[in-house]
Amino acid sequence: MKSLKNLLSPLLLITLFILLANLNANAQTVRGQLLRKTPSGQYFPASYIAVNLLSQQRGKSAIAYSSPDGIFILYNVPPGQYILQISSPNNKKSFPVSVDKNKPITVLPPINL
Repeated sequence: MKSLKNLLSPLLLITLFILLANLNANAQTVRGQLLRKTPSGQYFPASYIAVNLLSQQRGKSAIAYSSPDGIFILYNVPPGQYILQISSPNNKKSFPVSVDKNKPITVLPPINL
């Protein structure tokens, strides 16, 4: 009985490790920065702006808000094609976004509002 316990314990740990590794294998991160242009032509971070990553295939979306430095991060995004929707009081924009399963982080170029 003791030898069976000794054998099952490592097998259980290995199985749990494999399951956890596979859960995160398809979870990517999308990162970007929102900027606003001043009348003088300078850009500064656009903070507290809603960002929605919409998957038309899955019918789901992920929502984030830009930080004081204009950065937004969406975690646990499955690979696929998305529409990034940005909604600020005076502006609404949409962009296509592709999340690659081989890249753990998708970094978008700065987005000017």
